[in-house]
Amino acid sequence: MANCSRLLSAILLVMLLAVTGEMMGTAKLAEARTCESQSHSYRGLPRGKCRGFRRRCFCTKHC
Repeated sequence: MANCSRLLSAILLVMLLAVTGEMMGTAKLAEARTCESQSHSYRGLPRGKCRGFRRRCFCTKHC
């Protein structure tokens, strides 16, 4: 009878750990903001985009 009780306790503990691990795994990660500044030469910043009718260029970086 003691072995059955220990086995039941062990199974219950494993199930509880599996459920809590699953719940904690769904946390969302924070994403860094992106800053833009108008550029004339694309120097000093890692990436950029040109947009609009006049194709103005904006450099972007993580803030």
